[in-house]
Amino acid sequence: MAFKVGDKVKVLNDPVEGIITKVKGSIAYVESDGFEYPFPLEELLSIDQQNNITFKSSNKKVKINQGRQEEYQTLSGKARSFIPKKNAFGVVEVDLHVQAIIDEYPDITIENALQYQLRHAKTWLTWAQQKNHRRIVFIHGVGEGVLKNHLVELFEQGYNLEIAEASYKLYGFGAMEVFLK
Repeated sequence: MAFKVGDKVKVLNDPVEGIITKVKGSIAYVESDGFEYPFPLEELLSIDQQNNITFKSSNKKVKINQGRQEEYQTLSGKARSFIPKKNAFGVVEVDLHVQAIIDEYPDITIENALQYQLRHAKTWLTWAQQKNHRRIVFIHGVGEGVLKNHLVELFEQGYNLEIAEASYKLYGFGAMEVFLK
């Protein structure tokens, strides 16, 4: 699918939706909430006037009997509106479990999953800062603490914030609350 300046797009697995402002090679620059972000073209979904998404499926159907090597199907569906989920106290919460942020993940490695989770957390933290939110909750789960440790390490790199355990009543031991300064 060829993208051009002015196309409305949604980014796969990221909370960004906007208009393409320029295309340079395989990178499109998407304006969203007054900021311009670069994304690879293969991570973009086209959104039409009726808010339908159209893209080429990466699932190939092979029809050996009819002599075709592969056949692409066009899939369509409604674009999800970018509405942050909030807890009972009105604080934005971000679920970092792999199944919550990646549509198809059976073949993903642990290292790749961790990178997706960290990128997702960083995107949401940037979004919260841009929107002047004072707090945001990241749900990392209990597990062995690998994601939690990487999040703390990431957040300590150049961000002006404080990290605390999130409400035990709401999240158990599997979440952290970030206070933005």
